[in-house]
Amino acid sequence: MKILARYIFLALLSLPPAIQAQQAYRCSGSGQITYSDKPCNNESQERRINVKPNSVDTSAERAYTERQQSRREQEQEQEAWAQEHQRQSAAIQNAAADQRYEKERKELMRHATTVLPGSKGGLTRSQREMAVGLSKTQEERDELMREATTVTPGAPGLTASQRDSASRLSAANRGRPMPPPAPIDNTPPPQQPSPATPEPPSLIVNCDPAGCWDTSGRRLNNAGGGNFSRGDGKLCTRAGPNVICH
Repeated sequence: MKILARYIFLALLSLPPAIQAQQAYRCSGSGQITYSDKPCNNESQERRINVKPNSVDTSAERAYTERQQSRREQEQEQEAWAQEHQRQSAAIQNAAADQRYEKERKELMRHATTVLPGSKGGLTRSQREMAVGLSKTQEERDELMREATTVTPGAPGLTASQRDSASRLSAANRGRPMPPPAPIDNTPPPQQPSPATPEPPSLIVNCDPAGCWDTSGRRLNNAGGGNFSRGDGKLCTRAGPNVICH
């Protein structure tokens, strides 16, 4: 019981100041000792005990914690402001760059869609390729499509560059990625054999029943009907004292 009474006494000492009594009472009677915040019974022997408030001043710690929290909040606000300022600056720079690009694009588009002085075939291949690559709006693509599908006056039909431009624009209008321009074929066209040039007539020197000889000493074998076959395979025809070979 003494141990229990001691625990009760310690519990009373640990009570918060708002509910802790300023005095405790030690009561003894009938061989028992108890502690209470109320006076003892008449039959008990009472002893008053002064109890000091069991409290710790933590105001300094709380003030330090509040200062630290306020500092962290200020740092977070400054960081958020810096990020927003950086985002706005980047947005302004991007907008300025877009404006410069759009101005340059329109200027290049104007040069690419202007027929060169003295040109009889409309836009050149390089102009069409540049214009199609620079086209951005549907209105620009529609105008280029009309140019690419209109036969130039005097031309037999659409040129290769017109067909290529129309194919690229058609793909873009269908929402597909615009293909690159078709490669230029620099292979030279096959050369046509030149027509055989007739040799100048040669003079017949003498003849025999099998044929004749000309002034160059070449044998002309008789092929009948006034014709001869020369040793190099050419066919020759007699015209008076001369012979013409083809």
